[in-house]
Amino acid sequence: MSGTSPAAGPAAPNAPTRLILHAGFHKTGTTSIQAQLAKSPPAGADYLDWGDSPNHSHGFLFAFCGRDCPRYSGPDGSAPDARRAEMRDDLARAVRAARQPVLIVSGEEFSNAGYEAALREFKAVVAPLVARIEVKAYIRPPVGMVCSQFQQLLKHGIRPAFPGTVRYRRRIAALDRVFGREAVAFRVYDPARLPDGDVIADFCSFAGLEPSGAAGPLRANAAMSREMTAILYTAAQAPDDAWRFDVAVRAGAGILGRLRDFGTA
Repeated sequence: MSGTSPAAGPAAPNAPTRLILHAGFHKTGTTSIQAQLAKSPPAGADYLDWGDSPNHSHGFLFAFCGRDCPRYSGPDGSAPDARRAEMRDDLARAVRAARQPVLIVSGEEFSNAGYEAALREFKAVVAPLVARIEVKAYIRPPVGMVCSQFQQLLKHGIRPAFPGTVRYRRRIAALDRVFGREAVAFRVYDPARLPDGDVIADFCSFAGLEPSGAAGPLRANAAMSREMTAILYTAAQAPDDAWRFDVAVRAGAGILGRLRDFGTA
């Protein structure tokens, strides 16, 4: 797949002057940012209405990376090229439909260095429709990132091994090559240093925007307590002939959500 979408066309007179691409990274409050800004965008900004999820990673993976996605594949689970082209056209139409001077796009997979070619194709679709693209991303200290990844695996019913290295250099270099170093900015993500613990307010400040104030901060995919992490990890050690850990976690998702804050931080 190459070239721009046929639906792109010239930018409209009221086209956004800034497209802010929030490129994650994983485990840096991204889910909360997506959920809150999709629900209540900052003043003077629109949140891209593309696909059926505030996480634009899904549409990006399907339309540009050749990845199958149950959200967008056909009834039989297939993902023909025609449907992928339609999703790229939908992206162009969604950008052109924006009415505010700033348009926000957000997805962790935009920071995946393995998708650099797909990122160039994404840029080819949206760049003609906006005045400029700015990439914003958080970087989390490696120890915090590894601990958060460990919890994430447990929450999804996966027995975690020790997570691998956080490959920041490759991810940053790929974004720099595609968008230009001057267009890419990073901020350290440290939950303890967020203003009033609010990652939404921090992101808006980072992007030069004003929070809408329409709703308070929304916690999504929040961390578990140490005790809850220990309970899940202990449960994960049981052999499969005793019980299926992944099935048990999915079946007990509601209970786990209520017990997330059990114990200490």
